[in-house]
Amino acid sequence: MVGVIKSSKGPQSLLFTLQFLTESRSNLYVRRNRLELGMQYLFVITATFLPFLLAAVQAQEECGPERIYVNAESNAQHCCSPGQDLVIYDQKSRVGVCCGVDQDYAGIAPNGKCCPQGQILGADGKCTNPPGGNCPSCPNQPVGACRRQRACGDVKTNGLKYGSCYEMTFPNSGGKQMGRDWPSDTYIPDGHVQNIIYKICQSTDGACGTGPVKPTDTFVIEDKVGNEGDTTDVQSWIGNGAVNGASLALTTIATKAAQFQGTTSCSKCTCVVALTGVGRGLSTRDGDPVHIAFSPNPRVTLDMEFTELPCDDLDFPED
Repeated sequence: MVGVIKSSKGPQSLLFTLQFLTESRSNLYVRRNRLELGMQYLFVITATFLPFLLAAVQAQEECGPERIYVNAESNAQHCCSPGQDLVIYDQKSRVGVCCGVDQDYAGIAPNGKCCPQGQILGADGKCTNPPGGNCPSCPNQPVGACRRQRACGDVKTNGLKYGSCYEMTFPNSGGKQMGRDWPSDTYIPDGHVQNIIYKICQSTDGACGTGPVKPTDTFVIEDKVGNEGDTTDVQSWIGNGAVNGASLALTTIATKAAQFQGTTSCSKCTCVVALTGVGRGLSTRDGDPVHIAFSPNPRVTLDMEFTELPCDDLDFPED
């Protein structure tokens, strides 16, 4: 005999039970879909923001206390990444500024500002190119720190001007001038004769010329001080360079004046003129004392700083 199970509540109760099971299964599908969708959202969010979070944490870990500064406007603490120019106005509060990767701080803190690399802070408080061209300049210098300007050229000029006078110094030497030894009158770093005023001329025939000197120009350099024993103000030039290897020395003979060429260049944070001869090089030579001479290789250059000053200023003004 086969047993038959009968519902005590009848067909209506069985229908309710089937509906409940169907709805529960549907709800299960809905919940599973929502969970899968939530996991997808979580994956997208994690993949998008996790690298930034990790980078921020890493940057914070790499940022030592010496790179932490406080923004003066927002009063918020920030990290200035290594390689960026950080200027602290107050060591106790750490208030300061962090310049961008392509900027340097120009001017005197806290009155300076971040300027594009190679620019200086002008008298109007705006970033501007240095006089004479867009040559990199030293940051953290006050406006008008020097009343004399160094020659700084560009692709069209070497920064020198015909008819203008200059002090010639060796870059990165602590201000060593190009002076003269005595009694040989050879040109050497420092030397017995100092504070020589050098004038740039097109030729030795008295027509010194005016205007900028081009990189392809040939010029002579007049020595406005002259021989130490001269009392008649005889015109003199850098000369005695007809033979490669011979020391450059003072000459009063126009035909022996040395012929020069020069292109603009930069040595660390200073504009310089890379001097050569015409079709030959120029360099310092070891010896006692060290001397300056031409060489056969025209690619050998002598970097010199030319700082403009009045041609009649024999008092040789200080910076």
